[in-house]
Amino acid sequence: MPDVEPFPVHDRDVTHVVVELFGGDNNLSAYVEEDLYEMAAGNRGPFAVLALVDRIDSGGAVIELTPRTGRRVVEELGEIDTGDPETLARFVARALVTYPAEVKLAIGFWDHGSGVFGEYDPNELLLARHFGSFPPVPRHRRPRSFRARRLLLGAWRRSADVRTRAMLHDDTNAGVLTNLEAGRMLAAAFARAGRTAKVDLLFSDTCLNGMVEVTQELAPYAEVIVASEELEPGDGWEYHEWFGRMSEAPPADGAAWGRQAVEGFGAAYAQRTDEHPCTLAAFRTENAIAEAFAGFVAEAGKLGRAGFDRLQRARARAQSFASDTDSYDLEDFMALLRRQRGASALRAAAERVIAAVRAARVANVALGPSVRRATGLAFWFPASLRAFETTIDTYARLAFAKRTSWADYLRAQFH
Repeated sequence: MPDVEPFPVHDRDVTHVVVELFGGDNNLSAYVEEDLYEMAAGNRGPFAVLALVDRIDSGGAVIELTPRTGRRVVEELGEIDTGDPETLARFVARALVTYPAEVKLAIGFWDHGSGVFGEYDPNELLLARHFGSFPPVPRHRRPRSFRARRLLLGAWRRSADVRTRAMLHDDTNAGVLTNLEAGRMLAAAFARAGRTAKVDLLFSDTCLNGMVEVTQELAPYAEVIVASEELEPGDGWEYHEWFGRMSEAPPADGAAWGRQAVEGFGAAYAQRTDEHPCTLAAFRTENAIAEAFAGFVAEAGKLGRAGFDRLQRARARAQSFASDTDSYDLEDFMALLRRQRGASALRAAAERVIAAVRAARVANVALGPSVRRATGLAFWFPASLRAFETTIDTYARLAFAKRTSWADYLRAQFH
């Protein structure tokens, strides 16, 4: 048995557990409570929430939430840094051993998000596998959360390190969690817990993490991943919608669970057009997308500069997200490329990527005219040398970049 102490929860007789990492020690702090209340309001089944909660006005805590026992603080942790992978790995490892093996598990990230764009953490820690005041506006009117750069730190610290961005921002300790750190953190937590099986679901209540690169990085740890291609609305996920669907029809697997999350999100925002655009999608992690994309890169490479020009023309017309991210819908991009004349081998490779994306997709919702061609999974394609140079150093370290040679291909084209 692993030498990891389970949390002393009161209700272990549950069928599903949502393990959520609330990175609330920042300008989102006031909204942690709202989402915990939403979960409680929607949860009418044998389901539990086990949450790591950090706020800007108090220390960290582990909270248990079930219909039978209500809400209780399991442990007070004092000051913690949610951007520290070791803090997160300890919590996740203990959560993994707390419940019986047959319980279905979902792990969620809650905070700002930045996809893969210019990630930077000056205190990056890659774990081994072994051993204030808040916006005076209603929450739904809050600006969309994107690439927070220490929003509550003093100006001197922001100016000293303006590049720092990622997710699970901790403004007290100046910590962030990059995608590379997140993957290594989960690997360490699973190893410490002695867990070899994937959890059923991994989800991001963050902006812009619905990217093939993020999915690939986290794929070893979950059967299905749910995230948004676009910036999330101010309210983020409406948890009562998701938990209500769980209560009505307890999901049998990660695909059913992910579909309920997407459907609940869509139902919450369908009539709230002033908060559009918004997107959410669920994808199976066992898929052929990276393999198909690697074949596509190989075919593009054979065409030299003429091939890159083809790709750039498709990129310029593809469904994009946010304003300065160089994030494009993968299927839409490939569909545009497939319709170009000539280069039959490249077009065939694009068709194989489309087929792989469609086979992996569980559910997708895209609300608003500006995201009408969003199909659920974005990818990074820099539009300029400056954009390339801003992100390539961190991007090239990701699993997707290594598996597909996309970073190498872009480097060859931009230099």
